[in-house]
Amino acid sequence: MPSTRPGEVIITTSGTSASFSSGCVHRFESLQANGLRHAHSIGLRKEDRVLVNLPLYYSTALVAQAIATLTLDAQLVISGPPFLLPQYTRDIAAHRITVSSLTPVLLRQINACEPSGLPPGLRVLSVGGDHVPAEQVQRCLQANPQLELYLTYGITEAGPRVSTLAAHRVDPARYASVGLPLAGTQVRLDWLSESPWQGELLVSSNTLLLSKIGRSAKSPLVDIDGTTWLRTGDIFTQDAQGYLFFKGRKSDFLVINEI
Repeated sequence: MPSTRPGEVIITTSGTSASFSSGCVHRFESLQANGLRHAHSIGLRKEDRVLVNLPLYYSTALVAQAIATLTLDAQLVISGPPFLLPQYTRDIAAHRITVSSLTPVLLRQINACEPSGLPPGLRVLSVGGDHVPAEQVQRCLQANPQLELYLTYGITEAGPRVSTLAAHRVDPARYASVGLPLAGTQVRLDWLSESPWQGELLVSSNTLLLSKIGRSAKSPLVDIDGTTWLRTGDIFTQDAQGYLFFKGRKSDFLVINEI
């Protein structure tokens, strides 16, 4: 039987999710709203030219880049994997790219191989998908003083985007942060008994998934005092000004037949 209704879409889960062969059901309008919130947080403009070189089946590329760019009527340029640094810099120059997104692994590669910096036409670089060490943030900003660098956090297929840090505008002490929640997004920490100063991040927003489907799919949604929250499985701390700091993943491990 169909798992969706008209206007609903499925984003397939990644290898970091609870199970393979599963997906998350969303309303298209909520994906569009989340993409626009992300676009506002990084200052995406109608006159921008956005390069997509991450796979479009990732929610970051699909929602935060493709859907947001098309909704704003900006220009979308699609490249694709594998990531090759010489081709990446050529694409930025050849297509007059002003906005790009990378993973932390690719940022480290750029920091190591491009000491003179990225092409000058690039105005915005957003980085997400994993923790970015503070020293990598500092190296990127030093090599690219003209660059607006944004560190982002999302819940992969289930959110998708949650928070943004404008690294070029904050004190270096916050380079390790993923910033403040997006507009319309609430967060709270479910404190861990073994570490009372940090907890699992819970997120509430009208852009969350509707349900999970597929083999062994388990809903991450919980009701607390009449509000629906999504359990991210990620461990965070939060400072007095609301900035979020990623600490690790809440995981269970089972070792079988260890020699």
